[in-house]
Amino acid sequence: MNYELGHPGFNILIHNSSPDPDVLIAAGDANVRGIISKCYLLSVDLLSSFIDYLLMCDDPKKIFGENIRRQRKKAGWSQEKLAEIAELHRTYIGAIERGERNVSLENIVVIARSLKVAPSELLKGIS
Repeated sequence: MNYELGHPGFNILIHNSSPDPDVLIAAGDANVRGIISKCYLLSVDLLSSFIDYLLMCDDPKKIFGENIRRQRKKAGWSQEKLAEIAELHRTYIGAIERGERNVSLENIVVIARSLKVAPSELLKGIS
């Protein structure tokens, strides 16, 4: 049995390998803002949680925070190290990465320069 779920920003096609419709033992592809990833789901509850996660990913602050986290980890830095280089407080960096702060343009540029990336790299996936 196949399931196809569509929503602005993502599309999931799941191929169910279980005869029980309430239990998904499935593998599928999730296309979230053009990024395709494999997903493996074991139950309808997990599918619901996964959809909730994808919906949450439409939040530009969360996308921005994930982009910073990815670039920071790529550099091999802790939040404390990025905060030190950017001359920002470490709890502010953590809150940004969690999508809890609405960051000013000036701080976007400061963080991008600290990470040695273009500010546009930190805004990828936001439409």
